[in-house]
Amino acid sequence: MVPAQAFLDLLQAADDTSGSGDAAAPNSIVLTTQQLEAPDVEEGSNDQTATPQPAAAAPLLEGVTVDGDTALHVLATSGDGDGFLRSAQLIYCNAKHLLVAQNSKGDTPLHCAVRAGRPRMVSRLLDLARAEANGGELCKKIARKENGRKETALHEAVRHGSSHTVQLLMEADSELASFPKQGTSPLYLAILLERIDIAHSLYAMSGGNLSYAGPNGQNALHAAVLRGQEPQILDKWRIKVLWS
Repeated sequence: MVPAQAFLDLLQAADDTSGSGDAAAPNSIVLTTQQLEAPDVEEGSNDQTATPQPAAAAPLLEGVTVDGDTALHVLATSGDGDGFLRSAQLIYCNAKHLLVAQNSKGDTPLHCAVRAGRPRMVSRLLDLARAEANGGELCKKIARKENGRKETALHEAVRHGSSHTVQLLMEADSELASFPKQGTSPLYLAILLERIDIAHSLYAMSGGNLSYAGPNGQNALHAAVLRGQEPQILDKWRIKVLWS
């Protein structure tokens, strides 16, 4: 698919500022909002410079970057200031399927927001899902989406070391730490990275119903021994790990 040039221009404007933080990025996102919002003109106006109606703007959102990123992927990565959050809602209203869209690496916009350390954007994406009639199920669907590495957004939150983002994701889906069914679990990753605070949060928020699995037949106990964790950390988990 060849994306429309207008869409590419908007993506480039956002992408050019993605490394500079929220201080500079909102201006480019405001442009995206202006392109998508309905013009404030009187009925019957012949103004040829008016911005497109949302229905006409929707096809622009079908374009992707060379990495397969949609407008929502780029936005989720770029920032989570008020302008970014409004734009995320605007994009979603015009193209709801982008919330679960995956790029060439299998990442969803939620993966991107978590990896970039954008907790407010993570919250907004989850809220957009919750607002639907099947909100609970849609939240679980986007949270459990696995990328090409068989990892959910929760793995990214653990790797980023964000307890707050871990909490946001676990509140959206208390069973999320059980995924993937085959592969490295978020708990294993937390212990391997010596984020014992996050490991405890995963255990507590899941009610102990979570995966202990690691790569190559290992489990969370292997990771704990490898990292030399204090024995008492694992005492309350030991029986469940051995039986998992």
